[in-house]
Amino acid sequence: FFALFVIEGQSLLVGVMLGAFLSVMAQLGDLVESAVKRLTKVKDTSGIIPGHGGVLDRMDGIVGAAVAAAVLALIVNWQTPATAVLAGW
Repeated sequence: FFALFVIEGQSLLVGVMLGAFLSVMAQLGDLVESAVKRLTKVKDTSGIIPGHGGVLDRMDGIVGAAVAAAVLALIVNWQTPATAVLAGW
């Protein structure tokens, strides 16, 4: 994203706002996953990584940010969302 916004001449402010938005969505993904685990009274989502809460605990922030980026790309360009991501929105 840095190259798209700085080298390609896109607005740096948009890049900073997008980065801030996606970081908040990553934190929200972590909180949602923790809430689901508390509601279901499950401590670990898998036993692959013992003592670390499972694989989902390692990926929850990435999943939250990826879903938010995909929805944002669909909003920006619903016909070809990949173009929205690759062209810097």
